[in-house]
Amino acid sequence: MLIISLLFLAYNALSWVLLFRDLWTLEVITTKFYPQWSNQIQNITNFLSIFKLNTVPTVVFIILIILLFYFYFKIINKSVSVKSVIICSICFQAIVFFSYPVLSTDVLSYILSDRVNVVYHQNVWTTKPNEFVKDPYYYLVYPIYKTNDWTNMTRIYGGVNQLIYSPVTALSGNDLIANLASHKLVVLFFVLATLLVIPSAMVFLNPLFIIETVGSGHNDIIMLFFTVLSLTFPNPILSGLFLGLATQVKTTPALLFVFLCLKMLSDLKIKKLILFILSYVLTVGVIYFFMGVNPTDTIVRTAGSINVYWQSLPMLIRSPILNYLLIVFLAFQAARTLVYKLNIIEIFAQTLMIYLLFFLAAFWNWYPIWLLVLVPFLPEKSGIKPYILAFTFSSMLGYAAYWISLRFNYQFFLWPVIIYLTVLSGPAIICLQDIKKKYL
Repeated sequence: MLIISLLFLAYNALSWVLLFRDLWTLEVITTKFYPQWSNQIQNITNFLSIFKLNTVPTVVFIILIILLFYFYFKIINKSVSVKSVIICSICFQAIVFFSYPVLSTDVLSYILSDRVNVVYHQNVWTTKPNEFVKDPYYYLVYPIYKTNDWTNMTRIYGGVNQLIYSPVTALSGNDLIANLASHKLVVLFFVLATLLVIPSAMVFLNPLFIIETVGSGHNDIIMLFFTVLSLTFPNPILSGLFLGLATQVKTTPALLFVFLCLKMLSDLKIKKLILFILSYVLTVGVIYFFMGVNPTDTIVRTAGSINVYWQSLPMLIRSPILNYLLIVFLAFQAARTLVYKLNIIEIFAQTLMIYLLFFLAAFWNWYPIWLLVLVPFLPEKSGIKPYILAFTFSSMLGYAAYWISLRFNYQFFLWPVIIYLTVLSGPAIICLQDIKKKYL
């Protein structure tokens, strides 16, 4: 535990070092938020420039990630008590709470979008943030995403997400540090709440999970918390309610809803199926009513956000044939669910993994945590577990591959291939090992 804590402390330090190679963000911080810190920040920038910030931090990051996952794999191969999982998880999350969200600055776009509601009193699902270009957070968000300008999009997250974050943003005011801290506290709360439901070492001691939740402040954990509750409660009304709440954070649980319906239909549990559907649809529908938009708008916004073509197979093969293959694959998985008595979480995990690896245009490195929280619900000897764990490791290394591309002519046509193959490498290695065991 001590060694892992030190590694996370080293990651914290590295995250702040990496901030100092982002000259635009530093300029915005010193001009829009904390002009009194201008001299100190400039002095630190000048000092750190001696240490080749475009190369050394990437090497350090790779070493840290390899070591963190090395100890993680050692721990989960042993019997770990629930008490140890809870203590270690809280400790590690508390450490990365103080890191700068350098791997992904989505939390800044959350804040800007929240301010559309709490500062300017506009509907975040109909009003774009770029209507408020004088807002100081606009300058933090726009340059970061100039290849895919999130300021030119209405909010793609649902009403539950907004209900949780709006009060937090309102209480934090204009202060950048207060906003970052409060948004991280929200994530920490839902991490701890999920930990109480499924105290799994594989989930809560995973470095990707730790860094991408509290470390980066991603709202995915809110979606995952309600998803976990839905899978935990056998009552169809409660299960539908919680899954509906999860969908009103991010739309991904809608796919799980389909698979659960297919499973109930296969088992001829018609009454349970009807109650589950009614509970889910009513929950989602009521929230949409208060959002002031219809579900079609959500589909349009989400479709726009996933056309980023980021480190994905669709980025490399820009062909409609992938869309047809996806339809065939989903139909095949649906047919398997209806015909065979399969574990529904396992078949859903298979479907989601294949979707993330081969069909999702905008794959982001923290998405494997969607799969990770399914691990406690999988059969003890499920063959997909090693794939999920390897996926979390290679996704983390994907950041390093991207940073290296920025250092060495990222416009070279092979870099997208290298980055994608880095992310793919974890599951691919497990697949080769399985083939070797079975046929050789």
